[in-house]
Amino acid sequence: MAGTNAEFGETGRLAASPAQSTVPVFERSIVLATPRWDHLAWVLVVVVAAVVRLASLDRWALGIEEARRAWDAWILYQGRSPVPGDVLPETGPLVLELQALSFFLFGTTDVTTRLISALAGLAILGLIWMLRPIIGKPAALGMASLVAISPTLTYSSRIGTSEMVTACYGLLVLVCLLRAGSASQPDAVVVRWSVFSGVAIAALIATGPAALTVLVSLIVGIVISAAASRNGALPLGLRAMVRVRGALLAATSAGAVTLVTLFTRFFSDLPAIVGIGETFADWARLVANSSVPTPIQFFLLCLLLYEPLAVMLGLMAVLRGRLSRAGGPGLLLFGGWFAASLILWSFSSGRSPSHAVFVALPLVLLAGGVLGEVIAAVNWRDALTGRGGPLALAMLGLVIGIVAIAILIGRVDRALDQRAASLQAALVAMLVIVPLLYAIVVLAGRERSVGRRRQPWLLALMVATLLLAGFTIRSSMLLNFYRADDGTELLAQRAPTAAVLPVVERIERLSRDTTLLDGSVRDTTGGHGLSIAAARTVRWPFQWYLRDFPNFSLIDPGQVPLADAQILIAPSDEGMAEAGYTPRDYPWLQRTPPAYTAPNPGAIFGTIFNPRRWTDGARFMLYRDGIMLAAPETVAVGLTGELAARVYPATGPYNLTDHVGPGSARGQFNQPIGIATAEDGTIYIVDQGNARVQRFDADGLFIGIWGEEDGDVEFARTDSGLGPTGIATGPDGLVYVADTWNHRVVVLNASGQLIREIGSPPDAAGNRQAVDTTDDPASVETEPGFFFGPRDVAVSDEEVYVVDTGNERVQVFAPDGTFKRVWGGYGTGPDQFIEPVGITIDRNGLIWVADSGNARVSVFTPMGEPVQRFTVEAWPAPDPNGARPSFQPYLSFGQNGLLYVTSSQSGSVEVYDRTGNHIESITEVAGDTLQQPIGISPAANGDLLITDTGSNTIYRYTPTAQPPIAVIEEAGGSPGASPVGEASPDDPAPTSVTLPLPTALAGR
Repeated sequence: MAGTNAEFGETGRLAASPAQSTVPVFERSIVLATPRWDHLAWVLVVVVAAVVRLASLDRWALGIEEARRAWDAWILYQGRSPVPGDVLPETGPLVLELQALSFFLFGTTDVTTRLISALAGLAILGLIWMLRPIIGKPAALGMASLVAISPTLTYSSRIGTSEMVTACYGLLVLVCLLRAGSASQPDAVVVRWSVFSGVAIAALIATGPAALTVLVSLIVGIVISAAASRNGALPLGLRAMVRVRGALLAATSAGAVTLVTLFTRFFSDLPAIVGIGETFADWARLVANSSVPTPIQFFLLCLLLYEPLAVMLGLMAVLRGRLSRAGGPGLLLFGGWFAASLILWSFSSGRSPSHAVFVALPLVLLAGGVLGEVIAAVNWRDALTGRGGPLALAMLGLVIGIVAIAILIGRVDRALDQRAASLQAALVAMLVIVPLLYAIVVLAGRERSVGRRRQPWLLALMVATLLLAGFTIRSSMLLNFYRADDGTELLAQRAPTAAVLPVVERIERLSRDTTLLDGSVRDTTGGHGLSIAAARTVRWPFQWYLRDFPNFSLIDPGQVPLADAQILIAPSDEGMAEAGYTPRDYPWLQRTPPAYTAPNPGAIFGTIFNPRRWTDGARFMLYRDGIMLAAPETVAVGLTGELAARVYPATGPYNLTDHVGPGSARGQFNQPIGIATAEDGTIYIVDQGNARVQRFDADGLFIGIWGEEDGDVEFARTDSGLGPTGIATGPDGLVYVADTWNHRVVVLNASGQLIREIGSPPDAAGNRQAVDTTDDPASVETEPGFFFGPRDVAVSDEEVYVVDTGNERVQVFAPDGTFKRVWGGYGTGPDQFIEPVGITIDRNGLIWVADSGNARVSVFTPMGEPVQRFTVEAWPAPDPNGARPSFQPYLSFGQNGLLYVTSSQSGSVEVYDRTGNHIESITEVAGDTLQQPIGISPAANGDLLITDTGSNTIYRYTPTAQPPIAVIEEAGGSPGASPVGEASPDDPAPTSVTLPLPTALAGR
């Protein structure tokens, strides 16, 4: 291989056969011969580069900048209007258009978002291939090899930002200029390359403001190289473009047309042409007016950490003083480009870690050229069969011995016997290092004695290259496939954590489970019906991943808990629990470790030059040990009670006093509604969202569940989560549950066994049909004993009263379930209802009904004769168009004789005496604000139990209000002895305000 340079002329360009060059490309014959080593090497390099750039592109969640760009490209591809307050960016249109094209061709995914960067990274190999006639085959292959495994270039190729595309077009500009002067070419060829140059420069500018810094640093390298060698490829290309008539005009025209085409998005948005000027304005701010936490020495540290092989070979290029043969672009071009890039980006006010690719690319190209020429200069026959092999092995052993000594020295300070540890290091030096040094000196002398004076140095360089190449490959693999999201990598700063994708997947799975069958015009496929509200400060990447949800909205951070959405995403959970959500915090973005934002140069150099710290330095280089990670930034995701029960299952059991929030565990609730207390103090609660009844003892200790764990009844629940509602207990210990959407009332014993059903029987398929009286008052007695949607039950010693809400009536049954009578009907009359809900019985046997649609409480005799009615001011006024109300009011008497009426709309429990006088409004219980109180029942000790669906909590309230004397006297009379509000002269005066709980009130 040492003689491969013979294929190159004086300028390093590959000589072409004149006869072959005159034959059209498609008419040339294909010669099938033995593959050459360089062709096989190129295939291997391309395969390696493709694998590390294209494999598992969706392994990590998109970062903030990636998601923002992907969203803009998706909006462009979809032809949609941006979110209110947003506009499509007018700078960097090329990457936007390329990503939109990727979405069009291959679909919208994380992979297609990053595909453009990956292809740009591979295109650099193609551009290097085009330089082979100028820099020589070995140098080109060396460049391609280092580019393929470079951690910095590979990482930039695997993220969906613009930097790799910018770097690719920057190299394309250089290739076009070099090819324009690479040989004595016809004027037409020069014009062609001039046009390509103009297009490349315009496309480079269209990648974003950073491209101008890339262009400036490239110009610096070109100027330095041209000034040093007037006969080089670059000066020849520039002079050819000036010499050939029309070349500059063609380049300028092609560049102008390209700029206009790209910035107007192919003439679809003409006003966007202003983006050209904005690009230069943004570049000025990038260079001078921004302030970022990235330290000045960041890019130098990146090169030392990720590109030590390129740094070593770059230093070799400086020592050798050239890169390629005379006439080729050498040290000054790539060295000048690298130096200008390092200086400009290090002192740019808007520098960021993503700009590291602009500094690394010219250095990698410079180092790769040196690598290729070194490989070509090695006498491989001697290395494989002569003295060169043992010499190389001795050098490799020397390096291993030095590493071993460094490890031993590093252990001295931590050893119990420091003297023994020091002795071990000395023994290794004497037994390993000294013999190997002697062998190297002897073998190197023999190489020089036979005329191969450069061979020892070349072999030493190859050994160092081999070791550093292994380190480079390891760094590249760990950075790009294992550690990009753990916060330890200098290049991958503020990366999304590993929790982002699982959170998104959980939301999508939850939406599929709950809304798959609820397709709509906006959600045509179904499965994306949940409403989601996200704070603008944490919109990325969540807005990108939840782009298929039509009910996704952006909210100011402080307003998120107030949004009427099923899922909330905010920087913190402040206000979520109070709004009825179950919040959970998830790590969102990795914070940059302090050592990366404010590196200590003294510590760095101390690690390099102090042997005792070499072990620590090596462990950092290999494992990132010693980095103090900051806690990641978190995002709070709040779910409504029903959704939280699906996502955060718990086991329990919990007691009533635990107040653990929504869920489906034992003792947790999801929209609790009906509540009743038996004579023995047992508390029964209808857990509507979980379609079950939960039981607790008088002290609130969990007993069991009916509907899923024990008992032999199954309650109906609709697709939207509506289940059973009201509940009551009878004097015989039976429990009555309004199984609303099964259109029945089920009667259970204390063990949960089904005793009987009241309502429509099931058909042959087991389905029960609702009976609808169609709001016709004359049809109030239609289908007696059947229901549309029973909401509540009240039980006396002799009868069972059921509110048939959908049919606007009250039906009365005997204890055995036999129908007895009915009253009501749709309307506003004294004996009519609009959406009645709650029902209870007072001590006198009168029936009290919460008539929600008429915003009143109506009182009847057991036969259905109207006695009294009064307005509940806290309830919404009746709709003049007759629309049904959306709230569910229940009511119950306390042991103090007062009536307690729930008002979920106002978040209160309203207290009345028996004449309808308003006593007070209860809005807080034990310091907690009521949110949506619905069910209410007296407890055995005289307290009131309130179900709050807003907080999914059961509150215990101790009444403080006392009834008027007249009411106390009336409460002590005989049942049915006096009309409401009138005291019988024969009633004895009570001796105490606190009355025992009668059988008639046990159900409410």
